[in-house]
Amino acid sequence: MICAFALMFQLNAQSEDATISTDQIQYWVGEGTNEVVFVVNWCSPETALAWGYRFNGDDVTVEMIMDDIAEADSRFLYEGSGGVVNEITYQDENMSLSLSGMYWMYNINGALAGMGYSDQTVVDGDLVKWGDESCADANWDTWTYTWTTEIVPVSDPNASTQ
Repeated sequence: MICAFALMFQLNAQSEDATISTDQIQYWVGEGTNEVVFVVNWCSPETALAWGYRFNGDDVTVEMIMDDIAEADSRFLYEGSGGVVNEITYQDENMSLSLSGMYWMYNINGALAGMGYSDQTVVDGDLVKWGDESCADANWDTWTYTWTTEIVPVSDPNASTQ
């Protein structure tokens, strides 16, 4: 009985979606009193990176977050149109990351986003998580994706390294 319980606990723990708190974020883009955490999961190597995004107002679109991060952080690039993202990359002196799967999904607070990124709005406190489906735990019945890779906050690309 104890072994079965331990195995069940281990399986449940393995499929728990990784998160990160706002106090762990090192690089914030934008200004305002509202905060959203933006994460991308890559598979090769398994890496999850997080940015913080600040804004004023009731909500902001995922596209606006991605546009502003891409403008502020030259390491992050993405291509998208018509509500669909075609590519997300991150490149610095240590890593060169690109989504490699056939389908890239994104969740808001652990649930599959309901709209294309250009129309999807988020509010203060939300966690937006993009990912490559090939390294996610997927439940095809509910189209639920879980990424368990530990999320690492990106550093400020503009910080001096004296």
